[in-house]
Amino acid sequence: MKPAESTEPIAFCVARRARDGVWDLHVSRCPHCAGSHHHGGGHDGVPDGGGRTADCSRRRGAASSYVLVIVATFDTPTRRKAAA
Repeated sequence: MKPAESTEPIAFCVARRARDGVWDLHVSRCPHCAGSHHHGGGHDGVPDGGGRTADCSRRRGAASSYVLVIVATFDTPTRRKAAA
């Protein structure tokens, strides 16, 4: 059986894990407004992409959504204690 195809536009994003362990997904170019947006990507070992409502929806007054495709991931290194 063939998987269902999405009719929503794709937004490419970069995932960065913050020091608190939460993934931040950064969309540098929204397919609706050409602006940049941030989304949470969960706490797990792998960031969660998938369907999201664009932040610009509130400003535009129309529901705009897209599918996040993660193209790169970066883990923030943990802080190291200074050598005594």
